[in-house]
Amino acid sequence: MRVSDFDYELPEELIAQHPLPDRSASRMLVLDPASNRFEERPFRSCVDLIKPDDLIVCNTTRVTAVRLYGSRPSGGKVEALVMAEEAPGRFETLMKPAKKMRVGESVSFGDGLDAEVVEVREEGLRLIQFKQLDGLQDRLAEQGVA
Repeated sequence: MRVSDFDYELPEELIAQHPLPDRSASRMLVLDPASNRFEERPFRSCVDLIKPDDLIVCNTTRVTAVRLYGSRPSGGKVEALVMAEEAPGRFETLMKPAKKMRVGESVSFGDGLDAEVVEVREEGLRLIQFKQLDGLQDRLAEQGVA
C-alpha cells in the first residue's frame, strides 16, 4: 500500500472550518457492506450500527497536521506536513521533495524552527527532530499553515 493511494481531490468548500453550532447535527458517511454503497447519516445514529460483538478502537494519537515551508542549506525549497509527535520535538512528516531529504539533512522553517531528518520512512515520510524544543508548539501553531 502506498500513501499516494489515499490522494483525492477535496473541494475547499467541503472542508469544515468550525464545529457546527449544534454538534448533534454532525454527519458521517457509512458504507453498506451488503450493497457496497455509501449513505450519509447523522453521526448520532452510529450507535445503531454497532453490534454486541463489535470492537471499538479509539485513536488517541495527537496529530499536529500543520504544513511548513522551509529551505535546505543548499537553498532548495522544502514542504513538510508535520503530523504525529513521536517524542518531544520529534515528528513524523510527509515531505516534498522527499527523495532529497536523507538522514542528517537539515531544514530551516525560519524563526527558530530548525530540524534534522533522523529517519527515512516509506512514501515520502520522514521523521524529523526539531533542534529547539522551548515554545515549539507555539511556533508550529504560528508558522504552520492548516
